[in-house]
Amino acid sequence: MGYLLNELLNSSIVTRTKAFTCENTVIFFDKNKIVKSIKSSWVPMKRFKEFKNSQKKLNKRNIAYYYYNDEELKNINNDDKEITITFDNMLEPSYNELYFKLINYDTSHIKYYSYNEFIQNSENYNYDTFVYLFSKFGLKVMSWCYTNNIRKFSKIDNTLDLGIENNNFEIKYANINENKESIGLQGEKEFQNNGSLPYFNCCDMRTDWYNYTKFNIEEVVKDILDSNSMYSYEFYKKNDLLKKILQNRLMGSLKISHEISVNTHHTSLVHKMTKISNKFGHIGISFNNENINIKNYTKKYELEFWDNEILELKTLEQLIGNDNLLPGIRFNIIDKANTKYKKLYNKHVSNLENEMSILQDRLLFERNKFGECSKKLHINTVRKQVENKKQIENRKPVNVFNPIKDPFNSNIGFRDLNMTI
Repeated sequence: MGYLLNELLNSSIVTRTKAFTCENTVIFFDKNKIVKSIKSSWVPMKRFKEFKNSQKKLNKRNIAYYYYNDEELKNINNDDKEITITFDNMLEPSYNELYFKLINYDTSHIKYYSYNEFIQNSENYNYDTFVYLFSKFGLKVMSWCYTNNIRKFSKIDNTLDLGIENNNFEIKYANINENKESIGLQGEKEFQNNGSLPYFNCCDMRTDWYNYTKFNIEEVVKDILDSNSMYSYEFYKKNDLLKKILQNRLMGSLKISHEISVNTHHTSLVHKMTKISNKFGHIGISFNNENINIKNYTKKYELEFWDNEILELKTLEQLIGNDNLLPGIRFNIIDKANTKYKKLYNKHVSNLENEMSILQDRLLFERNKFGECSKKLHINTVRKQVENKKQIENRKPVNVFNPIKDPFNSNIGFRDLNMTI
């Protein structure tokens, strides 16, 4: 029986150190701990059958599993020098930790995160992609608001980090509500008007200087996202929400709201892995579920874009000043572009003059109001001073006569004392 058991263990665990193949969900087990647990059992073959049953459970739930020792765990990045794999930003994973792969289509750096970190980093990547892409299509303000409802899954940290990466943009945020079960946050990012040639190249309305055939939006988006190594066109292709919002923008929308909910798939895997751990943890097939927050939230985004005329004015300014833009069609549209630019510029200056006139009128009003207030204050001050002076002058002296005996004169005399009360 001992020989048979050793053969089974060798074929199933000891010599079965397969190379890591970067599945979407993965967990690592300490194979020395598993072998020791089986061999030290009163009925080793029964425990070995439990071990085989745990494999069936993991396979059924599409959770990739690996049996490594400490040395094999440390060398997980040595198989392929061209690819870096990190686990919660570390080069070495931990035993019994369920990791989820961040789907950002970066083939040179594959990132895995435990549940809490995965939810946050996945949301950060999604948010930053939205910001980066729509900033090329005239984005003015990106605001967001959501409330997290937290269920205590096991031992969890009471602090909740809901920060959004600033991505070199200024961000402001404020708490809406906070209690033991939920926390709500809101915030926004504001963007300067940098013009948007991609928008006018691809928008549905074709008029004036941009009445040429509109560009292929897929090619334009690919050029934008591929120009920055942080983002991926593959992510855009598989994100229906992102494509839908962009289509609305190209139809001329100036304000777009959308709502997303937490991906329940990963939450479900955490629950399933916990059940497996509860059943097979005694043989080393365990899951470290401490400090996990199961978050259920609905998040609302609102995108506000620059007014078309203001955006067009800035775009024309760039187009006229740069001979390298639209090289194939520039010659045919430059006259129309100049004409439209002058028209928009004069209108913009007229609007500024009207705003200046309104401000000047307001300033004059405020100055007059301040002058009236100062005048009233001065009158009241002088009046009070006059009243105080009259009160002092109206005070009358009171004569007080005190009989004082003169020690040098036997006659009793009186000395007048004038006292003013």
